[in-house]
Amino acid sequence: MEECGKIEILGATAVSLIVGYETDLKRITGVVTKHKAKNYANAYLLPLTEEEEAATEDGDWVRALRAFKQHQANFHLYSNAAKNSSLYVDFTDHGFTAPKETITKEMVEALADLNREFLALAEPMVRMLARWLTDTDEVRKMVEWFLERAEQLKSQPEMDPRQAMSVLMTEMMSRAKSSNYLEVALETGSSSRLQTAGDGFGESKNVGKEK
Repeated sequence: MEECGKIEILGATAVSLIVGYETDLKRITGVVTKHKAKNYANAYLLPLTEEEEAATEDGDWVRALRAFKQHQANFHLYSNAAKNSSLYVDFTDHGFTAPKETITKEMVEALADLNREFLALAEPMVRMLARWLTDTDEVRKMVEWFLERAEQLKSQPEMDPRQAMSVLMTEMMSRAKSSNYLEVALETGSSSRLQTAGDGFGESKNVGKEK
């Protein structure tokens, strides 16, 4: 499950390379080996928390972003602890504990369900990146348009992040209809977090900076 986070990191790197941004590939190579970076990237695939939903409904994007950041941290701690507990003997106040004493059937089933969900969300992203290799010029035009349009919408004070993201995605889908990327765009745009833009429109994920 953790490895699904690589596609988000590599996708962001691919965008940087396509539009000509300065990209430290050596640093990225190190980032994709870090558990925290991958778990934090995976958190973008999680459903919105109640706090995020409430803040989004109130139009409080600062609170929504703060709630998501906390959700990222909690998800990383839980995922990393569950993984380590399933692989190694642990030591607590009560003595040594084996994986079978720590990991319950319910935990395994819940993690398996989440793993299937992450794999289903990551698979079309992998196919999308593969397509980018075969038609770089068209992808560059789309990405450059996306970034420019996002900045335009971000600069409009009367438009909140949810409205801006809705406009941006609608316009992008309209442009994609004339390309070969419509199917993938539909699949990769299904994340509840992307649909609501609850983590703050216009903020870079900066997944490559996680330690």
